Amino acid sequence: MTVEIEDEDLGFDAVVAALEELARFEIRAGVIGDDEVLEYAPSVEARTGFIRDSIDANNDRLGNTAEEFIGQAIDLAIDPIVALQVIGDDAEDIIIEGIEDRDLVSTGAMRDSIIGEVQDVTR
Repeated sequence: MTVEIEDEDLGFDAVVAALEELARFEIRAGVIGDDEVLEYAPSVEARTGFIRDSIDANNDRLGNTAEEFIGQAIDLAIDPIVALQVIGDDAEDIIIEGIEDRDLVSTGAMRDSIIGEVQDVTR
């Protein structure tokens, strides 16, 4: 009795490529510009309390968003960069929600300055 086994790639190479793509990028959120930057990123300590406090207070929420969308990227359901941008947008929303009662927000200046972005860390 001879048993034939056929080895078929069911997408492992594509999953590895998606993970490699994700590893090239970092999500940053805060007031991000060329000069003075107030931000949160995994490799950057937030330079002001309202950003750090907002992120820390919503760590579970941000983790759930990351788990959902990184999972979709690994499953090849969405583009990895789209997944990261959704997480960045959620971090942006978290920071804005954390400062909504401050004076700068009532003028819109602070609210309009907060952004979430995906940055290529290999550049």
